[in-house]
Amino acid sequence: MCIRDRSNIDKFLALRSSTGLYISLRITPNIFTISEIDQLFEYMIEKNVIAESCNILFKPECLRVELLPQDIRQQTIDKIEKLIVKYKLIKSDTINIRRSDLIFNVIGDMVIDYHRMLTTYIVPYNADVLRQQLVTFLKSFESLRNNSILDYAPHYTEFLRHHGY
Repeated sequence: MCIRDRSNIDKFLALRSSTGLYISLRITPNIFTISEIDQLFEYMIEKNVIAESCNILFKPECLRVELLPQDIRQQTIDKIEKLIVKYKLIKSDTINIRRSDLIFNVIGDMVIDYHRMLTTYIVPYNADVLRQQLVTFLKSFESLRNNSILDYAPHYTEFLRHHGY
């Protein structure tokens, strides 16, 4: 979820004011990206750009957000709560998400919806099996790409090692 290279997005955003180009980001959070979603929300607020969620990833099941370890889940909730306080975000239930004068409301609704989802989801009954499948999934991709998820998400080390990584 962290926007590492913002230069291309920023070029489109620069065109927005001179051309009237409508810009929105498309996101599909998963177990690894959700822990940095606060950075995306901050960027959206700074740049006055919405994100239209493609929904939360649920296939493959091993990448579901509901498999987050509790400590990372709580850290993510805490970061989102800080944004809610910092920007005084409230739920507005804005319907027309593409009106430029309502972008801040749309972002606020999204932040609050993600906060609600993270604080209320139920961990799947087969979470341990799915977490072991996650490790298998990661190892197969890493062998093809010759890299490690821990280079990108070191805060998942203990969690992944606990499940056989």
